[in-house]
This record gives sequence, structure tokens and C-alpha cells, in this order.
Amino acid sequence: MRWCTVSDPEQRKCAELAKALVAVLPPAAVAAFARLSCVRAYSTTDCIDKIRANRADVVTLDAGEVYSAVKQFGLVAIAKEIYTDGALDCLSFCYHNCQQSAH
Repeated sequence: MRWCTVSDPEQRKCAELAKALVAVLPPAAVAAFARLSCVRAYSTTDCIDKIRANRADVVTLDAGEVYSAVKQFGLVAIAKEIYTDGALDCLSFCYHNCQQSAH
């Protein structure tokens, strides 16, 4: 999986996540899941262009950017953060719905 980042802190966080996944997952799971790589871009628009050109797979966007990515570029949201009282409550994933919309 190729995660597109738009800042140095995002790039560092992505690299740390990639290392953590390799450290905690069994080798077979890492091979099956594919290693996480970090792709640096200039902006979220550049990330969207990279995804559309198959040079990246995922990007972190705020709500307004998600709306544009879905409506203007046909991208699909695969996860969202849910906050309660300012604290992260959970992550919600939509693999099933995403699979349906991909067909």
C-alpha cells in the first residue's frame, strides 16, 4: 500500500507506521498485506492526482477534501475517525461498501 503524505510530519508518521506494522505483524501477514510505503506529494490535490495515476493508494483528508475527492474525482472513502467530546472514539471502515462501489 502506498500512502501519500503532504508534509514532513505526515511523512515521518507514515514511516513510523510502516516500521510498526513490520514489527508487529507475522512475516506472512506482512507479505500478504504488502508493505506500507510512503509517497511524498506537494498537496492533497497532488495526492489525489497520484492516486488517480496509480502512483499512490491512500491519503488522509479532512472532511471538505473528502467531499471534493469523492464528488469531483470519484475516489472512495475507506475509513473515518469518529470523535466524542474532542477525543477519538473509534475508526469506522467501509471495506464492504467500497468493494461494492468499485464494481
